[in-house]
Amino acid sequence: MKPGFEIIRMDASLGVATCGRVFVSQFYGPATVDLLEELRLLHVNVARGTTFVIFSLIDPSVGRDMSKEARQKAAAVAREMEPFTIASTFVVLADGFGGAVARSVLTSVQLFAGAKHPWKVLGDLDAAVAWTQGQLGAAAADDGALRACCAAILAGRGGQKNPPKP
Repeated sequence: MKPGFEIIRMDASLGVATCGRVFVSQFYGPATVDLLEELRLLHVNVARGTTFVIFSLIDPSVGRDMSKEARQKAAAVAREMEPFTIASTFVVLADGFGGAVARSVLTSVQLFAGAKHPWKVLGDLDAAVAWTQGQLGAAAADDGALRACCAAILAGRGGQKNPPKP
């Protein structure tokens, strides 16, 4: 992997980048079955037998709009990507009570999903970067590069309601 980060896709619906062995993504609108399949294909193409930390930037309003079929597809994609996943980091992009509820719901979903790798749900970008780097150990990307990668993906939407500070 190259140092720094690489934007793989950024359009009105999805932002995806890699930063070392971190695969960063954010849905800018509802996560549809088709978009989840595109994300899966991007990850498979990038992974090519290498393991990654999955770093998901989550706008709670997007998850609220997912269909039952999209939720099932997301679970299937997670199961398929398990062999390529070192850990999963979920950063909920909301503060206050709404952010706390979203983090609690996502934590419950993850508990029942039964992932075989470490995972963490956070509401703070700095804490998420630190936890992710700890999971990577010697293979960790530069903290500044991972923060810049997240900032680029967050900017791709044209602004968040409650963006974390990069």
